[in-house]
Amino acid sequence: NANYLALPAIKSEKFKKSCDDKDVTLRMIDCGDKGRFFYIVHKGFLPKKDVAIHFPKGTGTLRAIVSGEEYTPDQQGVVVVDELKPVQLLSLLEVGKE
Repeated sequence: NANYLALPAIKSEKFKKSCDDKDVTLRMIDCGDKGRFFYIVHKGFLPKKDVAIHFPKGTGTLRAIVSGEEYTPDQQGVVVVDELKPVQLLSLLEVGKE
């Protein structure tokens, strides 16, 4: 899986209240001056549409590492992902800070 292989192999931090859906979680890998990686984990067996993910305040623009799609959190730090496939991991790199 390209999304999994794109992440650095170091410890991540889990954000417990990042999504109202219990099948979806957000994790972050802070690489200091090299940037921050986030990944969204959907462990459910059915697709999800319009999933709201709460990122830490101050998170800048995010780029999906594999697809190149960009996401910009709103003022509350929320990004809505159009669709998550069953058992999907979505890797993101923070490319711009607020």
